[in-house]
Amino acid sequence: MLAARLEDAPSESVKYSTLKPSKRETRMPVGKIIELVGTSSRGFEDAINEAVRRSAKTVKNIRGVDVVGQKVIVKEGKVTEYRVNLKLSFGVE
Repeated sequence: MLAARLEDAPSESVKYSTLKPSKRETRMPVGKIIELVGTSSRGFEDAINEAVRRSAKTVKNIRGVDVVGQKVIVKEGKVTEYRVNLKLSFGVE
């Protein structure tokens, strides 16, 4: 494995050295993010919970949710549906 070392080197040049791999490999956590739309007739919080509940049936190791947008559907002057756009993050084994 090669690594750049910038110690005492002029900005135009880079020194390279060979690094020995450690005896013990460390596992780096890997995550993935998927985008979802949750819907509910009861409210935004329910739409978020419904999206997480349904995702948890097939996605393991859910770590968090980032709500990136909210929207409502209006029919005849009344809110009929709440929608949330969200990014769901989970760990990959």
